[in-house]
Formats: sequence, C-alpha cells, structure tokens
Amino acid sequence: MSSLQQQFEHILMIKDPKSERIIKLETDIYTIDRSLTNNIVIYDRDVSRSHATLVKQYSIKKDKIIFWLIDGHLKRGRSTNGLFVNKKLTISHQLQIGDIIFLAKKTQIKYYRFSHLALLKLSQHNQPLNKETLETLLRKNNESHKTQVN
Repeated sequence: MSSLQQQFEHILMIKDPKSERIIKLETDIYTIDRSLTNNIVIYDRDVSRSHATLVKQYSIKKDKIIFWLIDGHLKRGRSTNGLFVNKKLTISHQLQIGDIIFLAKKTQIKYYRFSHLALLKLSQHNQPLNKETLETLLRKNNESHKTQVN
C-alpha cells in the first residue's frame, strides 16, 4: 500500500431511529444489519437481519483503497427490503465520497474519506469526532480545496 493511501480514514456517518454515530472503517469486511452480532448494528426494525456487507479492496491500478457495498450477507443471501445508494436500487456499489446509503425508510448512512491531517487538526483543537465537526471540516475543505477530503 502506498504511503499516500495510509494517510486517509474512511468514515461512515450513520443515522437510524436510535442514534447518530460515526464509524471508522478499519477492517476488511463489515456486516450491516439489525442483529447485535454484526459489525455495524442498525437500530431500525425495518432493516433486514442480513441487510448489507461492506468489503475493503486495495486497487493496485488506482493505488487506493476502495469499499464495495453489497446487498445482503455473503453467506445468507440478499436483503428483504433492498439496498439503495443515492436513491437508486442496487445489488452492489463501489462507494464514492458523499454517497448516501438508504436502509429502509428511517436509516441513512453517508460515506466519506478524510485525510489523517484534517482529523489530526480536529483532535489538536480538542474537537470531538462527530457529525457537526466533520460537516464543518467538509464545508471548509470544499471552500478552500487546500486539504484533501476525498
């Protein structure tokens, strides 16, 4: 893996009926559904017990880490309610910065990639890693284009 790719954090901002939270994607595979035994638990009764799987892949050609979102569980089949990315029904999708994933009607997940430098600046200023600080960081980066967000 190139040193450039090691300088980024892949982040999901999850909003379901119970809470809003941020998850750093650090492992190779995640299961996403309402079962408490999964990597990413969604607190929404309308979400399937085998709703989605997230798989990390290193792209040699593009020299970057990418994540694939797949409808359902790799061993148990597809979800009951389907998987929507940017309001389009899909079976699989290579995540892009700013993608919005919809699981049922009440759960939304946003995907972002931030530089370690940008996140380090947050921690140096004692700012928590939460929705508000990340959205502020996004706005600043989109305005200045000085720090790479994606």
